[in-house]
Amino acid sequence: MALQISSAPPRGADIVSIDAFNSFSGLHVGVTYIKDGHTHLQKPYLNIYCGKGTESDTKLESVADTCQTIELDFVPFQLTHTKSIDNELEDHTVFLLSGGDEKIHMFAKDPMNQQFVERKVEDCFPEFQNLPSSVIWMDIYRDNINGRRISCFACQNGFLKVVVVNENEVRNEWSSMHDGPVSSVKIFTYEAKQYSVSDELKEVLQLPEENKDDTKTANYPLHLLVTGVIEPSVIY
Repeated sequence: MALQISSAPPRGADIVSIDAFNSFSGLHVGVTYIKDGHTHLQKPYLNIYCGKGTESDTKLESVADTCQTIELDFVPFQLTHTKSIDNELEDHTVFLLSGGDEKIHMFAKDPMNQQFVERKVEDCFPEFQNLPSSVIWMDIYRDNINGRRISCFACQNGFLKVVVVNENEVRNEWSSMHDGPVSSVKIFTYEAKQYSVSDELKEVLQLPEENKDDTKTANYPLHLLVTGVIEPSVIY
């Protein structure tokens, strides 16, 4: 289904990144873009569209009608989302936006006015402070069974880092330096989560019944896919 968004980025604007998530308060879509100002200076923005409804019943038409525009003072890169463990946040899913200012910015919904506001990322994600360069791509894997978070980010200067966080404290970390910029990273396992596929696909793949419990995924070995701009892709 295509949506006609009246408050979409203006004509001639360059869209940089798009991300979306569904929560108990509805569907949220984030779009970062850059447009030319009256003085021919490029101005970056973040538009956040919020739909009304539950996680399973969000009216898509409402997403096009509700928009919040946030002017940015940095060049936006990747826009993604993840869960936050900050108990002060009513809606625990937040937007994370990497920027050309060598920072990762966190935007969370204020439970009082239902508007997204920027909060200090180090309060919820201590692994994203004191970055050595601008982050091109990041990925976050949540191990809810063991109560930990595995975060990985890749920088413009080729720096790559994996951090294990438990109870909002860094427990372990590993880093590597590549010869050129890293374009993307992805943490994954070789095991499929059976609950996330249809019954028809389960039958085709002949998935065993014992794999239905997704709690076992916490003990699967984790792998990291790294793609580079000038280097071959590699899996750790």
